Amino acid sequence: MDIPTEIIHEIFQWLHFTGNSVHQSPWEYAVASRRFYAILTDRGFVIRVLQRSGILKKHDELPARIDHPTNFDLKWDRWPEYCQHVYVDFRFGGLVEISWPIVPSHNLHLKSLPRSIGSLANLHVFCLPYHGLAGIISAEIARIKNLQKLDFSHNRLSSAIPKEIGLLSNLRILVLPFNNLSGSIP
Repeated sequence: MDIPTEIIHEIFQWLHFTGNSVHQSPWEYAVASRRFYAILTDRGFVIRVLQRSGILKKHDELPARIDHPTNFDLKWDRWPEYCQHVYVDFRFGGLVEISWPIVPSHNLHLKSLPRSIGSLANLHVFCLPYHGLAGIISAEIARIKNLQKLDFSHNRLSSAIPKEIGLLSNLRILVLPFNNLSGSIP
């Protein structure tokens, strides 16, 4: 998991160890571990981190399109799912199009299509050809009811084409060649 430095910094500001950190008992480490998990899964914490980083904006301030994605935009798929949903809600909540240019660095791109893509409710166009995407196309894609164009061509996606794509009644253009997908188009 590739958690941004900003989030790690916030976590350690919220964690409070008791006693000398060099001589922690197993019980104190267990308590710290539970706190760490509780912090990471807290929606308020994720919102605070995104606000402090300047990424979080109100829904009415969100653009309909982001032409030049930030490092956060290109790495949110590596975060824990509970963080992804908050990020998608607040950063991409107003987007109607994701058509990002190819980023030369192999470290700065989405590596997979997480389940949280289903939260992109307003999206009409989702085009990420030649981005090195690997893994599966999540069935959650069926939650993007307004989707009209989907282009994930020239990636490393594998498995079967999800039958849920057939539920996208507004989908007019589907471009999936040059992947390792199997099955028929629903």
